[in-house]
Amino acid sequence: WVEIKCNKSMRKALNPEGTNNAFVKWMKDPRGSGESNPNDDREYPCLKCAGTINAPIEVVCLYLSRERYLAEYNDLVETHKDLQEITPSSKVCLGQTPQILFIKPRSLITYCQHRWLPDGTQLLVNQACRHPKKLTKENMGKYITDDELDDKRQPMAYAFRGANYIARHPDDPEHKTRITFLAHGNPGRDVPTWAMKTAVGALANLEPFKLFHRVNDGIQKKLPQLQEELEQAQLVSERPDGRTTRPAGIAQLGYACFWPNGGGVLDKSSTSGWGKPSSSTEDTGLPVDDNNEGGEVSSAPSTIPATAQSSATDSV
Repeated sequence: WVEIKCNKSMRKALNPEGTNNAFVKWMKDPRGSGESNPNDDREYPCLKCAGTINAPIEVVCLYLSRERYLAEYNDLVETHKDLQEITPSSKVCLGQTPQILFIKPRSLITYCQHRWLPDGTQLLVNQACRHPKKLTKENMGKYITDDELDDKRQPMAYAFRGANYIARHPDDPEHKTRITFLAHGNPGRDVPTWAMKTAVGALANLEPFKLFHRVNDGIQKKLPQLQEELEQAQLVSERPDGRTTRPAGIAQLGYACFWPNGGGVLDKSSTSGWGKPSSSTEDTGLPVDDNNEGGEVSSAPSTIPATAQSSATDSV
């Protein structure tokens, strides 16, 4: 991993305390047979970033779960849409990025899933996938995939695999939150390696730091409103289906997924009330498969598209 320093001219504004950091590593598509292209030997950028938000985890998760705040902190998702709900905590999403430097707008189809770890951390994973639903100008506006047009007219990008950890800050767990994310992707088959490296060199020292700064700034400006909304949300501790009502979601590099009313599964030894020990049966009311690394319900619904089925294990 190679560390990326925040842009020197923006460091004072975006990372004044030096608490946020970013690293990059170039790797091949890790998805394996059936998903990755066996003839693709190119390496693609993977970002590993961590940032501090000066607010409790409950407030941070609430803010990030609200679709209406997306534009406040993320410039890399221009529009988005849910294609299909797989379970109450997982879905297939369609996102579109704007033009970035000399790279034309991209469309991405991404499988996203979230769950809650024993210490109250929200884990949100993603993997690029295909989806059989036909996407046309009539039902998707500007969204057209390579099912209809070739990559020269409507390029696709791929968020290969990624993970977002939203956790209590180890130094101040009551008042601060630590967001850590991995993002590995391919900007498109039409983008040569030299162009990828140029784009990463121009953006990686700015975009992650800008995202953390904007999330923190947006939360501070709306803190009273968010706290009031959080108090109202906590009046209902469990959904009718037995899953947690904790709000979840995030807009990341090329995709966005939101669960404002919760729906996530808590790990078997997880916590309720964001930190009080309890059994998973008590919190979720659903069986959890001990052999399922994704922490998902043991029986997957039959509506999962075959092309997304391999992603549903959520192993990242």
